Amino acid sequence: MIDSNFFVNNMLVPFSAALAGGVGADIVKPIFHVLDNWFYLTFGSKSDFKVSKEKLLQQNQLDIYQFELEKVHNIGTLKKEIIDELNIIEESNLVVPDKHILAKVMSNISIYLDVDETRRIFSKIIAASCDFSRKKTLHPADVDLLERLTASDINLLRTLYLSLGFALEVVPKGYAEFENSDNPCPVGIKDEELEKHFIFTSVEGEEEPNFAEGNYHVDMDQVVDSKHSPEDSIKLLQRMGLASSIDFNDFYQPLVVDIPEFVNSVSQKILETDEVLAYKQQLEDGFEACYLSVTTKIIQLTELGEHVCKIIFSDVQVPFVMTSDFDDFEIGIEMVRGE
Repeated sequence: MIDSNFFVNNMLVPFSAALAGGVGADIVKPIFHVLDNWFYLTFGSKSDFKVSKEKLLQQNQLDIYQFELEKVHNIGTLKKEIIDELNIIEESNLVVPDKHILAKVMSNISIYLDVDETRRIFSKIIAASCDFSRKKTLHPADVDLLERLTASDINLLRTLYLSLGFALEVVPKGYAEFENSDNPCPVGIKDEELEKHFIFTSVEGEEEPNFAEGNYHVDMDQVVDSKHSPEDSIKLLQRMGLASSIDFNDFYQPLVVDIPEFVNSVSQKILETDEVLAYKQQLEDGFEACYLSVTTKIIQLTELGEHVCKIIFSDVQVPFVMTSDFDDFEIGIEMVRGE
């Protein structure tokens, strides 16, 4: 539709300057008119910057001058990101952005221009307010929620959004039986603790699974064991109400995946790793009867979490739509990924 690179080299020019001969110009012209007004109110114009630059040079305030140059560059980058997001939207869904959303974004954007992740989120919010299919569920309060997300939080949200509806938090633990005791007791090694494993049931870019009748069997080769611990991000998403965590034994929800079978296969694989086997040997050196087990939690996006994902992951059109029909004992899943 519109060449977004135009704004990299023409940072403070109006959105409408990119319309000449562009495909769909008549559709985006009213949108660009509104955006131009808000950007002018927030950042001023090219002539305003020229005057400011001359004053700074005359006063020999080179540090501030450099800061202003970076600011202008980031404004151009923001415009490019907005255009990139608008180009994803179907032309039939393009509408004039919501005033309340723009007011909320533009009142906060200046202090985040050099924070890439937050700036990109703001560009996605602006684009979502121009998308009829998302605008009706967008609320100004979403701006406050989304600006709190870090890059690691966003990566975790995307991984959960592209999973088969859940992920596992798996913690290997050792247990020992003591004399005159009918119940095993948890044991460990001082100053040493095995890392938690976070197992996601699908990886972005994987081919769509071939679902057979009944619950889908997830092959362990199709899952990803997180290479870094997203525990802090998971806790943050829970506090924000974007994700939930529940003990596996307390979990009951019909899913396309056979959860017990999957948990058992994951547990077995983790308990057979060299790291865990070495830990078990260390425990056996101190206790006569010792065995390993795992505790498992299910991590899922909440309804609010799914709402947020629809705003910031516009390249994923419909991540997963699960359907179940208990009368016919059928369960299925449809996955549609963005290009």
